[in-house]
Amino acid sequence: MISEVAYGARPNSAPRKATPRTRALGAYGRLAAWRSMAGLGGAPADASAQEVEDHARRSTWFHFEADADWFHNEIGDDYGIAALPPDGRRIAVLAATDTD
Repeated sequence: MISEVAYGARPNSAPRKATPRTRALGAYGRLAAWRSMAGLGGAPADASAQEVEDHARRSTWFHFEADADWFHNEIGDDYGIAALPPDGRRIAVLAATDTD
């Protein structure tokens, strides 16, 4: 399943507890994740849902950690993902942290 690849989901991992911040994101959080997946997978800006899924499935996905003061490599707080789109002409990287 592409979401397991793209978001690093593990079948035996416990679900994360919802917080006021995560509950507030709801559909907007899913939209942001969808747009990120589209961009990382190299889908055109006007791509349909099917086209985004196709690009994502044909991309090669990587998860990474970083040795940096701001990136603590803690599950749930830091995330690094990179994608090599189907055309193989570029690599897209997204790194995020939620630590103070």
